Amino acid sequence: MKPSDPTIPAKPALIASLLDPCHKHMQFLLRVVQMAAKSKLLQLASMLEIEEPPSAVAELDEPALKKMCETEKSAVVMLLGEDYTNEENAVENELENYFREPCPSLECSPLVWWEVNTQRFPKL
Repeated sequence: MKPSDPTIPAKPALIASLLDPCHKHMQFLLRVVQMAAKSKLLQLASMLEIEEPPSAVAELDEPALKKMCETEKSAVVMLLGEDYTNEENAVENELENYFREPCPSLECSPLVWWEVNTQRFPKL
């Protein structure tokens, strides 16, 4: 496999490397391949649905909950605009924030890192 191989970005091992906080910047690959792999990760993350943990809000009756959500959503939309609530933008922002984070030391276990940071990056 060559670093310029166009099938590299779709390889599960490369996506796994992106999700390893110690190696997420993939300096060992061509810039074009890095960008394609990040794009593939964005595509995969956008397709995921997050299960919301049960909370006190779940105890409210359905009509009251629906009305409360619509009111909160319309206030946020008025204040920040339609694009702010776009789910794809949320995933893209989460991915950008993940890549902005400094890489931990190589001794850091990716599983431990994700356990600590799972709330910050729920889609990833």
